[in-house]
This record gives sequence, structure tokens and C-alpha cells, in this order.
Amino acid sequence: MNKPEKIPQRSADNVIQFADPVAITGQFTSIPALAAAPQGGFCMAYSDANGDGQIWTTLSTDMIKWSHATQIDQQTNVPALALLGDTLCMLYAGYGNDFPQLYQTQSTDGTKWTPANQIGQQTSIPALAALGETLCMVYADSNGSDQLWASTSPDGINWTQAVQIPNQYTSVPALATMGDTLYMVYTGSDSSQLYWTTSIDGVNWNNAQPIDGQGTSIPALACFQDCLYMVYPDSNGPQLWVSTFPDGTGWNPAQKILDQGTSVPALAATDTQLCLVYTDSSSSQLYATHLVINQPA
Repeated sequence: MNKPEKIPQRSADNVIQFADPVAITGQFTSIPALAAAPQGGFCMAYSDANGDGQIWTTLSTDMIKWSHATQIDQQTNVPALALLGDTLCMLYAGYGNDFPQLYQTQSTDGTKWTPANQIGQQTSIPALAALGETLCMVYADSNGSDQLWASTSPDGINWTQAVQIPNQYTSVPALATMGDTLYMVYTGSDSSQLYWTTSIDGVNWNNAQPIDGQGTSIPALACFQDCLYMVYPDSNGPQLWVSTFPDGTGWNPAQKILDQGTSVPALAATDTQLCLVYTDSSSSQLYATHLVINQPA
């Protein structure tokens, strides 16, 4: 029987704390993807660190011990994951001659995946999140302009025609849902300045607003217990920072995640845990950690 998840303590002094990171034995990559798993805990997907594009998945219920990675016989550089109901949905750009054609695949257990299907859209790194019973995707134009596009799906298989998000540009956006609103954060295409915006349908987006005093290259975003958490590396190095959006009105000043650094983090939440995975800033070794001291109620 799996041990029950420990709910993070509430902070008495507004300090956020993550556990010491644990190396995930025998698993290596450059950029991981993370989502809550249908059966509880978390599922992580990533391409092999040896550069052949092979996708692997692994599971954990405690964020310390991870299952032996399973090869799914599909290839990409950077996958995206999201849980829609009881189904894990993965989207990714094709590998080699198939790049940047987007493919989708699904799983009900994080181990066995359906054959990949093209969805008729193109990008390098998509962002995914579920908004109610709708799966939402945002991605940068494959022509190199960084123009953002949005598309939605009721099942992760059939997608609406992509709609341009006017005047919003980046290479790698991040998505998360809080309540009935979809949030997006991203770095400006011409600077390290972070921006945020919202949508109630995944297609029509509000004008982006800067997040004062915060900048990076690639952020990660998740909602945990009615609070948005954003984790990102310093714009001048691998040091990880965390910022929260607890009341739906604005972002708190970022705090350092002590002694943890990477170039591209991945973040996901269940009802009781917030998990962070990343590769070592000087190697492709995967590490996992989790929130132990939460924002005040």
C-alpha cells in the first residue's frame, strides 16, 4: 500500500521551502515534463539524454522513489504532459524529418501509451493544461517569430484550428489552471522579463502584464491548493526561484530555493503535494523535490 502523502505545513513567516532534492537513479535528460498521474502521484516524461529523441516515462507516489523508466517507442526533443479527467495526454513535436509536426498520445496509467497521431499543427515545444473538461494548448509559431497560438480539445485527440494570441510572443510558455481561469506565464521574446495573462476559455487571452522584478528564460507553473506557484532559473544562472500568486491579484516577490539550480524545471501538483523535477545544472541527472513549507493560509 502506498504511504499517504504528507500535506505541506503552513509557513509562519511567509517563507517557502522545498525538500532536499533526491537524484532519480538511472534517469537522465535535458528537459523533463511532469503531470499528476491518473492513479495518484506523478508521471514524468522525457527524451533520452543520449540525443536519440526516445521518449521515456516514469511514475512516483512519494516523489522520492520513481519507477524504472518505460520506453514508449515514440521520439521528440521536449514532450508536454497534462491530466484530462482520468487520462494522461502527451503532445510533442516530431523528431528528425517529422519536426515540427505535432503528435498526440494518451495513457490511463502512465506506462502504456496509444499510437501517436498527428494533429495538424506545428511547433517545437507546446504547453498543455486542462481547463475543466477541455484540454488547452499554447505554443510558439514554428516559423521562428515566437508568435503565440492557442488551440483546445475535448479529448486530447481532436483539436480546434489554432487561433493567434494577438501581440504575445515567446518561445516556451507555461500554463496552469486555478479555479475556472487558465493562467499563462512566459518570458518576453526580446528580454528575460516575465509576463502573465489569463483566459477563461483557452482561446481568448487578456493583454499580458509584466511581473515586476522577475525575469528568466523558461518558467514552470502549477496550481496547488488555490495558489499559483511559478519556479524558474535565475536569468543570470541556474539558481532556482519560486514566486506565488495566492489571491488572484498579483505575484509575490520571488524567493530562492536554497541550493537548487537548473536551466529548465518542471512543476505539477496533486491535491496534497507540489512536485518539482529538474536536471542538474552541470549534468543530465534528474532530481526531484517537493514543497514542505507552504504559503500562509
